[in-house]
Amino acid sequence: MTRKFCVSCGKTEKELISGLCSECFNREKVKISVDRKVKGMVCRNCFSIYYKRWNSFSGSLEEAAVEAAFVAAENNIYVENIEEPAVGIEALEVISTSPRDYLVTLKIRVKDEKRNIERSLDVKVPVKLSICPTCQRSVSRYYEAIVQLRGLEKKSPDEREKIRAAMEKAILSQNDLNTFISELKKIRGGYDFYVGSAKAARKAVNILRGKYGGFLKESSKLFGMGRNGKELYRITYLLKLPEFSLGNIIEDMGKLYQIIWLKGNLVSLFDLKERRSSGTSLSKIEKNKIVAEKRDYIKAIVTEVRNDEIQLLDMQEYKTFYLHLNIALKVGNEVNTIKLNDTYYLLKTEEED
Repeated sequence: MTRKFCVSCGKTEKELISGLCSECFNREKVKISVDRKVKGMVCRNCFSIYYKRWNSFSGSLEEAAVEAAFVAAENNIYVENIEEPAVGIEALEVISTSPRDYLVTLKIRVKDEKRNIERSLDVKVPVKLSICPTCQRSVSRYYEAIVQLRGLEKKSPDEREKIRAAMEKAILSQNDLNTFISELKKIRGGYDFYVGSAKAARKAVNILRGKYGGFLKESSKLFGMGRNGKELYRITYLLKLPEFSLGNIIEDMGKLYQIIWLKGNLVSLFDLKERRSSGTSLSKIEKNKIVAEKRDYIKAIVTEVRNDEIQLLDMQEYKTFYLHLNIALKVGNEVNTIKLNDTYYLLKTEEED
């Protein structure tokens, strides 16, 4: 079989590529280069990184700049004289050479059916600080929705702050670059959140309503026209939380009920006398009297169990008392009770789930 000579190194091979052996062809003809105009971009406010679109980034400004330099470099690599190559890129090192200028060292692997080439490449990448559209809107106090959180006037300061923080977290946790709170107003009975994304506001309201219950009203107001002539509306979500909270004890027609579950307009109540649960709607019990809250709970320990009687030790006053109940409790179990008008009541236990 005829063997051919490489015109560059003289090596003989069965097949040559443009007169070169595979090793010389890979070295002399396969070009791996980077766009000279490559640059990275980072939002100076939220540290999101731009490549084709703005992408959120969790880290410091310096970490975002390093990541932006690598992203810009790896997405501007070009391979010549190989058809449909598989390219693998790994960052070996990213060094800051001056403020906002970086030297990115890449390991590049190029493969096709006949070749497996590995090279290192140094890429100089300037990183520009800019401001993303989301932050531009936030700075200008742009908003698509208002979340009106109401019903907090009778709650304790700690609980009000807990609910406010929960709403803020629910809004900002939405996976939407337009999710921001451009303004927060504290008003009598609650808060107004001005939110950059109506979609995120809606999801956040449903999250909070699922946790605390409440009445939801939605309204819209025309505020302009889009570039395509479409009408633009601002949405207002009014969420009025119930006066009571999970764990509160309410009175209804002489009976005591423990609120054990809240979701939207639905409530689950536990009858402290009959020892059974039932469901109802917020609207049916919203005006019922709250007779005790979680802070009124009294810890007690089971000290004796008989057929239909339980002896418990009040851990506040360190005195024993009896309840006529037939529940599968054991000596040593710790339970919650309340004391109203010198009468003890056992709250729902794990054994009654």
